[in-house]
Amino acid sequence: QSGDSVEWPTDAAFKEAWRSRPAYDLGNAKLVHAFIRLNDAYCTTKGEPLIFEKQPTIEHLLPQQWVENWPLADGQKGLNFGDLLFAEDDDPKAKASYERNAALQRFGNLTIMMQELNSAQSNSSWSEKRQLLKHTLLPINQDLRDSESWDESAIATRGEELLAHALSAWPRR
Repeated sequence: QSGDSVEWPTDAAFKEAWRSRPAYDLGNAKLVHAFIRLNDAYCTTKGEPLIFEKQPTIEHLLPQQWVENWPLADGQKGLNFGDLLFAEDDDPKAKASYERNAALQRFGNLTIMMQELNSAQSNSSWSEKRQLLKHTLLPINQDLRDSESWDESAIATRGEELLAHALSAWPRR
């Protein structure tokens, strides 16, 4: 066997892919499974086991349709995909919008939750989403309520935290 799927990646290759590739490259079913396993990595022997009666869904904390409710770091409204097609290469707002679009597909911006809570969150602002997070019992989501803001920096920081859990959940032997 010689395909990529039969080789377990080195930690360096795993880290690089985790940090740079869109998480959805795994596909939805694998992504849900990965986040369930990551959630388990947050549990300790002192906690009660969680058993999902229904399959959780993937939630984008920074929503895929972010432009209306999520201003850029400088407070300006970001550019949607149509506007980005006509933006100049050196336009700082376009650059920030591209960076945000890349960040929203990274592991640090994703989590799992039940469909009802996921649907309630939709494209809401962070302050609204943060309030709704009080309804989640999943350990992987507990620290999210402590974040005053949710932006590219917070996504990168959470991505590194999840990466540490992933490396312990799936060690290369």
